[in-house]
Amino acid sequence: MREVTEALAPGTSALLALVREASVDPMVESLKGHPGQLLRCELPEGERDKLSAAVTPLPQVPPAKELNGVAQLANEREAEARLHQHEVLQAERRRRIARLRSQHLAPHELEAIIHRCTEAARHGQTRALVFRFPSELCTDGGRAINNGQPDWPQTLTGQAADFYRYWQETLRPAGYRLRVTILNYPQGFPGDAGLTLSWDAYPPG
Repeated sequence: MREVTEALAPGTSALLALVREASVDPMVESLKGHPGQLLRCELPEGERDKLSAAVTPLPQVPPAKELNGVAQLANEREAEARLHQHEVLQAERRRRIARLRSQHLAPHELEAIIHRCTEAARHGQTRALVFRFPSELCTDGGRAINNGQPDWPQTLTGQAADFYRYWQETLRPAGYRLRVTILNYPQGFPGDAGLTLSWDAYPPG
């Protein structure tokens, strides 16, 4: 500071710059082409830290109420996203149910079922889940299947009924057994039902 005071004359000014150690040499080189006197000094370690702390602003602390509002907004957006996803899945489920009710099983779909059984057997398995459908495809919402009632085939509609008839007419005489189960229980109610074919104990002949 004494050197700066001595160098200053009336009508002149001084520019003070605090530069990190790694940037000193490049800055000095860039200033050599300009008129004026360049004075360079290094602060002691402790003073350097004090000066750095003095010129560095403290982090702004947001009010707790503001953070609470941010958290509430995030939770609301997450709830909206979950609701939207649920609505999308429900709409897709309704479209699937309408398709399963209005369209019959095509030959290529039956061929895919037999292919699934063949692949399962090649992997050493003796059964395969071959047809999965929403319990809404049953006239009683899947209650007969869930309770193991023997008249559950009479509740089937659409493609589920088509597959049961295919099993009775073609697969059963070939020695395949059929088992039906409720696969999941969303909100405590029957969800999807599954038809499983097995070939581990077929009748002789």
